[in-house]
Amino acid sequence: MTHSQVLRPLLIVIRRIILALVLLCTGLVIAEAVFFSFILLRVEPVPERSGAIVVFLGDAHRVEAGIDLLNTGYASRLILSPTPRHSLRSQPPAVVQAVIREDQARTTFENALFTSRLLRSHGIRSLILVTSDYHMPRSYFLMKALLFGQDVTVYRYPVRSSKAKDSVFPPRSKRDAKIVYNEMVELWGSLGEWVAYSIRGDVPAKNAPPNKYLHRLRQALLFDV
Repeated sequence: MTHSQVLRPLLIVIRRIILALVLLCTGLVIAEAVFFSFILLRVEPVPERSGAIVVFLGDAHRVEAGIDLLNTGYASRLILSPTPRHSLRSQPPAVVQAVIREDQARTTFENALFTSRLLRSHGIRSLILVTSDYHMPRSYFLMKALLFGQDVTVYRYPVRSSKAKDSVFPPRSKRDAKIVYNEMVELWGSLGEWVAYSIRGDVPAKNAPPNKYLHRLRQALLFDV
């Protein structure tokens, strides 16, 4: 048997593996795009009463919307993740007393992780999730995934970003398309955080140096918007 005859079956196997991986990745990207489209386009009614309002911080409009829901009576408890240290000083005592503090989260994955722990410890069975519209698919996916099997209902309350005049989806400009693309890429980063957390059993320490390779990868994959 010649050398080429030995290599030919191996090359066929390698090609099939590569093709299978390409098809798998393509399928995952298509499934993610369908999920993002569904979440971004579907308007979900908010219940008149829920166990808590959960706000993932990042845009001032998110906190305003969460406090408005609280004051309107949609829930009696408000979780701000992470809880700002100084911005609550200007709020009335009733709002401050309703806040369940979460001061550890640094990423969207950690928002969902630490919030899910608070929900379980307080016996909360339903929540209204408040975040920016473009950020909702990733936040909702992580919140549902980390509460899987807990019988906790998650309602979505997307708010318009303070930097955008209209919803980013369907994209009306290159900037809108870049924002949605970045969120789709960031979801994979959040899943990577989840895998790392599952292996280590904890999130990175606050003083841990950033991973330079991941930083370079993010620079290469993400658009500057």
